[in-house]
Parts: sequence; structure tokens; C-alpha cells
Amino acid sequence: MSAADIEQTQTEVAGPKIELSAEREAEYERITRNLAEMTSGEILRKVLSEDRTVKCYWGESASWVIRT
Repeated sequence: MSAADIEQTQTEVAGPKIELSAEREAEYERITRNLAEMTSGEILRKVLSEDRTVKCYWGESASWVIRT
């Protein structure tokens, strides 16, 4: 499954993608670029769209934590 297929599937399940400013989009890319797996990018996008600073993104099997 390609990255585009995964993003399309996530969009269908989670709804429309949350739009971010260019600065916040760059921050989202820095946080997610080396992750082997990610549960939901929309949760992280929601935190960033609220102008909150992400201090930690931690994922373990079926659970995850976002520290702000």
C-alpha cells in the first residue's frame, strides 16, 4: 500500500484533512518524517492547529500519547 493510499484511507475514516499554516505543516513533517508507524496524523494536526506546542509524541503498539 502506497503512502497516497494510506492517506486516502485515513481521510475516508477520519474525515477531511485539517489544514495547517506553512510553519505548522513544516513542524508536522519534522515530527512525523522518521516514524515507522503512526496511528492518526489528524490528532497531531488538531493539536498543531490549536497553536499548541508538541513536546513529545510517543507511540507504543495500540496506544499513543501527545504531550503539549
